[in-house]
Amino acid sequence: MYKIFDELKEIEHSNPLEEDDIKSALETYDRQYYNFTIDDIVKLTDIPIEKNKRNYRKQKEHIKIMNFVRDNISYPDGGWRNKKGRPSKEELVKEYIKENPNDNPTEIARALNISRPTVYKYLK
Repeated sequence: MYKIFDELKEIEHSNPLEEDDIKSALETYDRQYYNFTIDDIVKLTDIPIEKNKRNYRKQKEHIKIMNFVRDNISYPDGGWRNKKGRPSKEELVKEYIKENPNDNPTEIARALNISRPTVYKYLK
């Protein structure tokens, strides 16, 4: 926000942006605000926020209907599912080891952004 503050300040608005607005916005990152509900935010800010629309159905009923639509209308053949499971990291690790044979397991894990146990699994 500070980087583009000058640009944002130039935009005409009934309530012009000021530096205090940025500080106020950053305060919401404080841990005490993590569990605020939508209703709490609306009361504090006086800004209306529309809730998710489920056509007045309970969540459980809405999910059943949406799953029915997904399974019988949108993807009747079950194409939305990944039936092969998560791809293995084996080839990724082996390729990295070929290119960097002197790296230790910790360096490999950091470079590939995977866990060390995964590296050890494919080192053998």
